[in-house]
Amino acid sequence: MIFLFTFSTVIFIIVILIVVCATFFGLAIDSWWAAFTAFIVDVIAVFVMKYIMKLALKKYNKTIDKMNYDIHAFLDEQYKFLDRPLLSAYVRNLVKSNIAVGYIHNEQYDEALKIYTEFESSGYQNITPAMRFIILNNQSGAYLRIGDIERARLYMRNAEAILRTANAPQTVMQSFYSLFQLTVATFNFVVNKNEQTAMEYLNKLQASLSAFSSKDIIKTSELRIHYEMGVAYIALGNEERANSEFDIVLQSGASVPFVERIKVYRKTGDLSVLKV
Repeated sequence: MIFLFTFSTVIFIIVILIVVCATFFGLAIDSWWAAFTAFIVDVIAVFVMKYIMKLALKKYNKTIDKMNYDIHAFLDEQYKFLDRPLLSAYVRNLVKSNIAVGYIHNEQYDEALKIYTEFESSGYQNITPAMRFIILNNQSGAYLRIGDIERARLYMRNAEAILRTANAPQTVMQSFYSLFQLTVATFNFVVNKNEQTAMEYLNKLQASLSAFSSKDIIKTSELRIHYEMGVAYIALGNEERANSEFDIVLQSGASVPFVERIKVYRKTGDLSVLKV
């Protein structure tokens, strides 16, 4: 996926250079056909760019589906990409970030934190502010899941500080704010589980699910959200709605840890296995 986006950008730049050269050539010799040829090449370049970006998006969605349904295949694919030569530092960090997210989805929080700690030790070199926000936000969630409440709170505050100074398109910023609000609601629910925090947590999950379903490019967390909505409904005493959410997860055929948690819960009735 990263290769396709990079390749498409390079091709587009090359084509634009050809168009510029052809245009100047046409003006220099006062030839209408050279200018017309440049225009045709420009149109073709736009269509080629759109086609390659469409392929890249399709490849991306297939990769993301692996994170939902076959986390080990996703991690294998990312590690193979990481072994490729001539990767820029930025792309290498992007792939490592993908791997960390994969570990989080597989509930291997210690492995994810090793990668994030590596980023932190390097002073977040070759990492954009947007990526840094996601890293800090994920660090907070990972520490929360392993029970380190103080570090979870610390990294949540750091993520908020980055978010306040971030400069990105409005739609991106809106998705970041929604993501952070969900992180805060999850933190409050885990630290102080009661009806109020459960309802707030459920509302943020529902909002996130609606936002994700409207954008094909964000598919990673849909199943996880259904699972966590089920957990929130359990905390609110609505077992029927909880089971409806759990059914969505089980019917997906996904191979992720929280699927097994649902199966154990239904077999034993043990609520303690329904961790978020």
